[in-house]
Amino acid sequence: MIPVNEQAAGQRQLNRRGPDRFRWLRGQRGQRGRRWLGALAGLVSAAVLFAVAEVAAAFFGPGSSPLVSVGAAFVDFTPPWLKDFAISVFGTADKLVLFIAMALVAAGLAAVAGVLALR
Repeated sequence: MIPVNEQAAGQRQLNRRGPDRFRWLRGQRGQRGRRWLGALAGLVSAAVLFAVAEVAAAFFGPGSSPLVSVGAAFVDFTPPWLKDFAISVFGTADKLVLFIAMALVAAGLAAVAGVLALR
């Protein structure tokens, strides 16, 4: 009889259990995969948070929306020269640019929070 080494026995046992679909979560390549999963989890949780907040704001009026409230506070604390610059560069689309920038910052922070949560 040919002796079976431990690695071959482990491989046979792995094949009996089916393919190892989650091997990419282990090892050096797994760290990158975990980071992507953490970032995705952060983005999904932020999306759920903002969706619930928008639904809740519907009962209190459009001014109580979280993005509108944060945008108004940001505009209030912005220096006049920066407001004038934004209006001159973006014209009537200045509010749209503000909301897009806030959404991008919130998405970035949520992704970072998701990655940090896995540590």
